[in-house]
Amino acid sequence: MATTAGRLRTPRALEALRHRDFRYLFTGQTISLIGDAAFVTALGWKTFTLAGTSKLGIVLVCQAIAVLTTLLIGGALADRLSRRLLMITSDLIRLVAVATLAAVDASGHLTFELLVVFATVVGLGNGLFYPAFGGMVPLVVEQPSIASANSLIGVARWSSILVGPALAGAIYHPAGSAAVFAVDAASFAISAWFVYLTRPRVIEAAEPEGTFNEIVSGARYVSRIPWLCVGLVVTGLAFLGRRFLAGSAGMGVLPLTARTPPAAASFHPVRRAQSFLRRRLHAVSQTAILGN
Repeated sequence: MATTAGRLRTPRALEALRHRDFRYLFTGQTISLIGDAAFVTALGWKTFTLAGTSKLGIVLVCQAIAVLTTLLIGGALADRLSRRLLMITSDLIRLVAVATLAAVDASGHLTFELLVVFATVVGLGNGLFYPAFGGMVPLVVEQPSIASANSLIGVARWSSILVGPALAGAIYHPAGSAAVFAVDAASFAISAWFVYLTRPRVIEAAEPEGTFNEIVSGARYVSRIPWLCVGLVVTGLAFLGRRFLAGSAGMGVLPLTARTPPAAASFHPVRRAQSFLRRRLHAVSQTAILGN
């Protein structure tokens, strides 16, 4: 009886919520994900208003390219700096960018060119955030709870795809796109605050090799292994699909990337470049599954 009651009291799917730091991280990210989904929805509507539907692809592709540009940099920094600090910094960068976008939009001086610039800055911040977030989850839960944590984050992400656009629609009609952007900016502030409250376990820092040298050595090693090149290209297509194809075609790319983490996790490097690549692949693959 007592054993049965204990099992009912703590379902395995919710096991990660027993950890206080994960609850902080999960709450902040859930709010931020909803804000992000609302932001993308309002971004599309505002682009249509300023330049028509033909220009929406330009905005989303610029943002996706910005994400891909900073993913490796963000991964290298996540190994050398505090992941918690990197996440907070990324949140604050995006907070400033989206809040400024909201202010310019409210003033009536927003142009298509400025919209592209702000979307690109947000993409750069996303690329710095994702690797740090992927490496942060194992530091706020115990090993047996990692699967539960990943599942809960996945639920939050996919739920935000439903809630975010609905929220944007409810705000956009009476208050305009500036109000939606302001809500997203506020979500970044909330996310940064909850990340600040977390106290992740301390891990041993990577051997100092130089951020640029790490990126170059990892890229060189990847270029010599065809299946690794293919894996990274597929991951890149997942980002482009999620942000550009925007629908069943884009989401159809994600199942392909869902099979990359086991290969990355089981890859045993024998040199520094290989070690760097393993960490990068793990961070990027986690991003493809968990996403922002």
